[in-house]
Amino acid sequence: MKVRAWLALALILCLTVSLAGCGSNDTAVYVQSVSDLTGMGGIAAGDRFPGMVVSENVTEIKKDSEKTVKEVLVKEGDDVNKGDKLFEYDTDELQLSLEKKQLELEQLNATLEDQQAELERIQKLMDSFSMNQVTRSFHSL
Repeated sequence: MKVRAWLALALILCLTVSLAGCGSNDTAVYVQSVSDLTGMGGIAAGDRFPGMVVSENVTEIKKDSEKTVKEVLVKEGDDVNKGDKLFEYDTDELQLSLEKKQLELEQLNATLEDQQAELERIQKLMDSFSMNQVTRSFHSL
């Protein structure tokens, strides 16, 4: 019974203290931020934090391994938009190769024309030979 009396008394005392604090508006309340409590303090403009900022939208660009890059037009971290030139290939070597292939094509076209002329000459000879054979056969009858 003594324990119940003590518990009842403690409960009444707690309620009295709680209710006494609720009715008063004169008491100043001090609030501490969580960062102050955890030791982080406020973050000032001069504060430095180690680390690296990485964009979520990273696109990996690969160059053609058979070509030489002449100039890189952007640097790491630059903002780029779709269609922006990122680098230029050295086209001097490609231009020389193109000119060489065009010369080879011209040579092949000239050879083709020669071969076609030769074919026409041979066809005329064969037509002529066939006509001679027909004429001889006709005379022999």
